[in-house]
Amino acid sequence: MPSPQPDAAPAKRRSRLPRLAALLAVLAVAVGLGLPLAARQAIGPARLRAIAEQALTDALGRQVTLAGEVSIAFTPWLGLSMGPVTVANAAGFGDEPMLSARKLAMTIQVLPLLAKVVSPGSLRADDLTLHLRRRADGRTNWDDLTTPQDASAGSGWTVAPQPRAIRLENISVRYDDDVTGRSLAVTGARLRTGLGQPFDFSASFMAAGILPDTSLECHMQGRASLDADLGRIGLTNTRVETAVVVAAPLVPGGAVPARVVSRLTLNYDPAAAVLRLSAIDARARACNSPAKPR
Repeated sequence: MPSPQPDAAPAKRRSRLPRLAALLAVLAVAVGLGLPLAARQAIGPARLRAIAEQALTDALGRQVTLAGEVSIAFTPWLGLSMGPVTVANAAGFGDEPMLSARKLAMTIQVLPLLAKVVSPGSLRADDLTLHLRRRADGRTNWDDLTTPQDASAGSGWTVAPQPRAIRLENISVRYDDDVTGRSLAVTGARLRTGLGQPFDFSASFMAAGILPDTSLECHMQGRASLDADLGRIGLTNTRVETAVVVAAPLVPGGAVPARVVSRLTLNYDPAAAVLRLSAIDARARACNSPAKPR
């Protein structure tokens, strides 16, 4: 995923995305806690959806459309669920939405809200499609979402992400680069994380366009840790299995297409920026000769 642009004054500036998370928390608190049950029933689902839709639109600076109901629940965690959801593309990038999802749901820890800290708990996204694009002039359709904003106009809320029970199911990402003329498509992506820190995780996806004339299937399972301050993820004893199908001969006169399968164990220390690969096993075969690495 594209990373935010460098920020020369991080103490005074921030992007729209933490501001959006904070606004979601404020919205959930205002409706879930600030209003009694009778008042919430009087507002009705249509009015609640309109409030959430306008709040998200204002936060992102993009038109957000909520086609379904918005529900807010108060348990030991504050819960917010909505869908289907669409987020409009940036101006000049066409009418196709930048993001659409059948359902988005998240929980937020209650006690940190008293100190204006948003600490997301579980996160779930089902059937989400994201379209990223870079035009020939170098402009991207996510520039306005990652460009730092003046924090003096904000409410003083901060975001402290904690990976907890993340469930991403059937995620698709398409990236079109008009500068290079290449396209990358990731489909059927899935991510599940456990509780705590560090946390167990599993992920899988299929991709096309990473290399010319190839498609990739990848499965990962291991243990990870998140440094929220630096935005870095460390990996421990992560098992990676891949299958690459190449639609060109690997050697002159070789089989077409060819299938390269591999297994390896990955460890990554973000503090030292050290990546270690071990137990590597890779093999190439014709596609009509299925085999798995030992």
